[in-house]
Amino acid sequence: LNVLVAEDNVVNQLLIQRLLTSLGINSTLVPDGQKAVDEYNTPSKEYDAILLDIHMPVMDGIAATHALRELGCVLPIVALTANVERTKEEYIEDGMSDFCPKPIKKDSLVRVLWTVAASNPQKRRRQDSTDDTNGSPNGGPKVPWALLIERNTLTRMLLHRFLTQLGWKCDTTADKAEALPLLDRRRYQVVILHSL
Repeated sequence: LNVLVAEDNVVNQLLIQRLLTSLGINSTLVPDGQKAVDEYNTPSKEYDAILLDIHMPVMDGIAATHALRELGCVLPIVALTANVERTKEEYIEDGMSDFCPKPIKKDSLVRVLWTVAASNPQKRRRQDSTDDTNGSPNGGPKVPWALLIERNTLTRMLLHRFLTQLGWKCDTTADKAEALPLLDRRRYQVVILHSL
């Protein structure tokens, strides 16, 4: 994943960047909403999501969201905020996709980014050649890929065996945070997530 982050507080910038790096996510940091809009317009870079602090100088997160949506931005935009008085629905009404409360914790960030990565149909993922064919020399049909996220080792092994017997290719992991780089690397036809 490539994430654009607008945050004016230097300490918060370092914290967010460290958390994202620990999750295998690339980040570009800018100090205000106007710079986020300018960075989004840079044709040489593509982003998968935008994280915006709500209270920033020059242009705040809400104004930046409106500007981005007016430019046709369909990427998920996540509010970073310590404001407990506003609801998620209010941020969505402002054009945002979700919010992550401050102080930012790894679990909250993973939850938001997992939702972003798993549900964004506009995301352009890099694919290797094994995604598209079954390995036959003249191309052949696409081979479906599944991502299996299951904490129990035995259950994970059994589901992996079942899927491969059906002719699926399968990546497995025990943790949602570990799944984020996998979602960036490959397009999956199905994601199986243990919800308990």
